[in-house]
Amino acid sequence: MQRLQVTAERLDYPVIAGRGAWREIRGLRPDRYSSVFILTEGPIWSHWGGLFRRESGFERAQVIRVPGGERSKSLAQAERVAAQLLRYGADRRSLLVLFGGGVIGDLGGFVASTYMRGIDCVQVPTTVLAQVDSSVGSKTDVNVGAMKNLMGTFYPPRMVLADPIVLGSLPARAFRSGLYEVAKHAILAGPRLFDLFERQLRGLSPRKSRALSRLLVPAVKVKVDVVNRDEHETGLRQTLNLGHTFGHALEEATRYRRFSHGAAFDPRRSGQDRCPSAAAR
Repeated sequence: MQRLQVTAERLDYPVIAGRGAWREIRGLRPDRYSSVFILTEGPIWSHWGGLFRRESGFERAQVIRVPGGERSKSLAQAERVAAQLLRYGADRRSLLVLFGGGVIGDLGGFVASTYMRGIDCVQVPTTVLAQVDSSVGSKTDVNVGAMKNLMGTFYPPRMVLADPIVLGSLPARAFRSGLYEVAKHAILAGPRLFDLFERQLRGLSPRKSRALSRLLVPAVKVKVDVVNRDEHETGLRQTLNLGHTFGHALEEATRYRRFSHGAAFDPRRSGQDRCPSAAAR
């Protein structure tokens, strides 16, 4: 397990990556919060919710579920989540835990940044793409119409907890989608990380959490280092958009139905992800 530190304008926060990362949330002391809520999707919570509750200590946290997929990144869904928080009694001293992939992180971060003008949140990414990229950097956003990420905020979480054990239940397509984001970071980092990525690529699988950690930790460090030097994407951070222009265009043109987030050409899967699509944040 490795601890990285993001230095943000509003709040410095740790990024803890590796097996056992979920237990680190206990350092927040649950008693400091009036209530704890977990925003998630049904399938991932059904598979890992019990383990997360035991390791985090949040046995009594109220769970709020949203449908999976890019369509949940909307103002309408943000309003529904906020309404549920209000109905369950969330106040300014509540904590919102974002347990899911990039959609949950983006949507939940947006809700946390705006609910009662801001409540604490913790990112618990459950996909490769979210663990190495979207959970780090304080960006929150929702889509409006066909425009991806049109509305959003910069709102840092209290911490990011990336445990590779949760990747064990990822479908093959989602796993590959995230690896393309790792490849992008490896290209940006230079020969050492790219060579490591090439050597380990064939042996990687969702269930090999130890092997994944050796690759995911240096990949997320690339994101942390860039964010620390350019939090608000005014210069250097734009390098993280490598390939995103075409990736976003393909996603929007196909209504987020044909291409997975981060998908690229795979000749073995006819009819799915057949066109090159860059990893999209």
